[in-house]
Amino acid sequence: MLAVGGVPHALPPGSPLRVTVLHVVDGDTIRVRLPGGPTPVRLIGIDAPEEHESDRLDRAARRSHRSKASIQALGRLATDFTRQHLLGRSVSLELDAERRDRYGRLLAYVWLDERKLFNAEIVRAGYATAYTVAPNVKYATWFRALEREARAAGRGLWGRGLGSGSRRRARSYPPRAARISFASRAKTPGPSLPSAVSTWTAFAPFAIARRTS
Repeated sequence: MLAVGGVPHALPPGSPLRVTVLHVVDGDTIRVRLPGGPTPVRLIGIDAPEEHESDRLDRAARRSHRSKASIQALGRLATDFTRQHLLGRSVSLELDAERRDRYGRLLAYVWLDERKLFNAEIVRAGYATAYTVAPNVKYATWFRALEREARAAGRGLWGRGLGSGSRRRARSYPPRAARISFASRAKTPGPSLPSAVSTWTAFAPFAIARRTS
């Protein structure tokens, strides 16, 4: 069961987007049923280790000096956690200022019920890190606190040696608007935080900060 003690936030009132989870792609990406058909959803504010073959996995292996297999093994654990708690469930999606990423994926917070946010719970359980990209920063401070808690307690992947080995400086990137032209999109300013802060610093032996996934 997912822990809910000390939850400082609740599903906002209004008309949440209620969907069914059809497929779990990996630890931080799912596919849901929307009126227009199956839709990929990237969970906001978190990052899980890579599981599938990709350029990002290759870069992670090169920069961390670890084998792709070791990174993928961690990714499978994160995917299994997400699958166990989301697959086949009816959930509520909460959107933030920016609603889609450059790949067309819907960006969302996934609520299991009114007091249980899965994005927070996977970080709390130690199967993902906090990963903030402006302007979607609503729960960034909360997620970072949960990561510190999970790391200190040795939960999930933190109990499998994460944080050992070389340490790399946290990466900070400009907002996507500064990298890609989104002139046709309206932006909602977020709080005064680094525009993108990845806490893969402690996951560095196994994975790499990613700007867009």
